[in-house]
Amino acid sequence: MLESCELYILAAVIVLYFAGKAYIRHYYDKLYWTWDNGADDYDLKRVKIDTSDLSFPRGFKWGVATAAHQIEGGCDNNNWAEWEKTSFPDGTPHIRGFHRAGQACDHWNRVDEDVNLMKELGVNSYRMSIEWSKIEPKQGQYDRSVVDHYHREFDALLQKGIQPCVTFHHFTHPTWFEQKGSFEHEENIDIFVQFCVRMFEEYSSQVKMWATINEPEVIVTNGWMTGLFPPGKKDFQLAGVVMKNVLEAHVRAYHAIKMLPAGQSPYIQVGIVKDIFQFDPWNPLNPLDIFFARMIHKSFNQCIIDYFKTGVFEWYMPGSAYVKYENKKAIKAMDFIGLNYYSHFHVKFRFAWPRPFGLVHLPGCLINDYPFPIYPEGLYRALMYLKEELNLPIVVTENGVADAQDDRRPIGIRRYIYALSKAIRDGADVRGYFHWSLMDNYEWHEGYHIKFGLCDTDFATQKRTIRPSGRYYQSVVKRFSH
Repeated sequence: MLESCELYILAAVIVLYFAGKAYIRHYYDKLYWTWDNGADDYDLKRVKIDTSDLSFPRGFKWGVATAAHQIEGGCDNNNWAEWEKTSFPDGTPHIRGFHRAGQACDHWNRVDEDVNLMKELGVNSYRMSIEWSKIEPKQGQYDRSVVDHYHREFDALLQKGIQPCVTFHHFTHPTWFEQKGSFEHEENIDIFVQFCVRMFEEYSSQVKMWATINEPEVIVTNGWMTGLFPPGKKDFQLAGVVMKNVLEAHVRAYHAIKMLPAGQSPYIQVGIVKDIFQFDPWNPLNPLDIFFARMIHKSFNQCIIDYFKTGVFEWYMPGSAYVKYENKKAIKAMDFIGLNYYSHFHVKFRFAWPRPFGLVHLPGCLINDYPFPIYPEGLYRALMYLKEELNLPIVVTENGVADAQDDRRPIGIRRYIYALSKAIRDGADVRGYFHWSLMDNYEWHEGYHIKFGLCDTDFATQKRTIRPSGRYYQSVVKRFSH
């Protein structure tokens, strides 16, 4: 009898082992597509995806993207300019290699050259930001020469058949706004809204697509949790408050613009830009991997999406932070949702405190210079996620590959564009795609070490040279420019 029980237990263990192994295989098969021919572990033939099998709707926006602080030069009166001058308590510079944005790409003085570069690439749209600290160097004092500069830039774009898409806040704001506590204080929200309204009234005849805030979760995570971005704090409760205020700033700015006569035009589109990284459990059978993956997804992605679905914001970090806020005006307070997509992580539990998990990648995956995996499947997943959650028009406002040698970016673009096309075929209402970036530029805390450009930038001479990846993107744009 005992031997019989032991046999049953052994049989059950064997069945569970192989069932678990089959489930894990199925789990990873759903996360990763087949990009090459060959045989898998089970000697089943794999047939590669045809990345030239693409289709896009008429009127699709093909563009490139940049941000003012990263390319213009002379942005010396904002929160990042101050951050670049100082170091962490241990003496490590805030910016890798003690780099400062400084002259950057000197775009401020080379607008015509860069617009011609975009025209050569064939794009019909350009996502950019306007630098608040230059426009309003002191609170309430607007620099007319700067305002006029952007008028001339928009005119130069429109004359070449390129539609500008403008972001009000792309990580930077004036030093005086930082000194007021920026988005830590709810009373500062209206200062930002006033800037948005004034700029919209100034430029609405030239600019039809607007984004209020770029990547609220990146601002909050790096500024108030990891301390990598200004103001360099590590306070999870305050991070939740800042996230609530940043999202509320978008909602108020959106409704303020939509109340203006020009804002009521059907041609005016106002949205917010959300960065999405997927956080998948390393082992889908490990409850701790699952728990921490879901917790990070909730705080980084889902709490923001839920706010725009339900009007309820809830920020929860077990044992350290809880913020809840309700505003029904937030429900679908956007005409489109901007998606920035770069990569994903696997979440793996570990016995460590205060961070009992690691963010890891599968061995052997194609890695960029950051280093993050090049993961086109994730772009598809993010687009379908936004389709299901918000059911609004989507614009891919950033997607790119950090690759100084340009030996992975071409295949990355090819695969990402295939994933984009597949999402559209499967019902996602995607209206445009902006590649990050037009040219190599200042990459925030990484300084000038990371290269995202379709065009190489020689910072000594400011010469721009279109890379092979740029020529490939040019050919895609040409193919689908109806």
